[in-house]
Amino acid sequence: MKYFEYNLWTATSSDADSTRETALKAWKERARLYSEEYQKTREHLSKTFVKVYENNFGFRGCYLSDLLLSGNTRIENTGSYIKGITTCKILLSDLVDSWQITYSGIEFINYQPASENDLWAAPNRYRILEFSELLVLDIDNNKLSHEFLLSNGSTLLLHFTRVSVKKINKP
Repeated sequence: MKYFEYNLWTATSSDADSTRETALKAWKERARLYSEEYQKTREHLSKTFVKVYENNFGFRGCYLSDLLLSGNTRIENTGSYIKGITTCKILLSDLVDSWQITYSGIEFINYQPASENDLWAAPNRYRILEFSELLVLDIDNNKLSHEFLLSNGSTLLLHFTRVSVKKINKP
């Protein structure tokens, strides 16, 4: 995460007044800087995506219930980078509504667990989306980045060329 780092976020809830105040000041400044950068990123996203994303506060507090990967070639895991992925679908739910975010033109995907024991597929392990950052990587080639900070400190980073969103469950 470029702006919303896990350690800074947790420091905003510190019991120590000086730590908390320093963290809150830094958090506010980073939020301002991210907001400026996000305004530039909006120009590269569809109006539909921006509307849904912003109306749902960037899906903050949603459960990340599934991650679906597909590709045209054999998929290889080479460390933290997965080759051969062309599309990634993320399923999110706020316990009332559910959405599917589809990323196309995947160039990079990385899941960084908070600890070595934190496996993505561990049973009964909820993934709550706390913050995300949508950024432009390359204006000329319309390459974008979306990184998620999950409640346990894990991060999911995607580099892609297109993104869409649709509601898949209505109450």
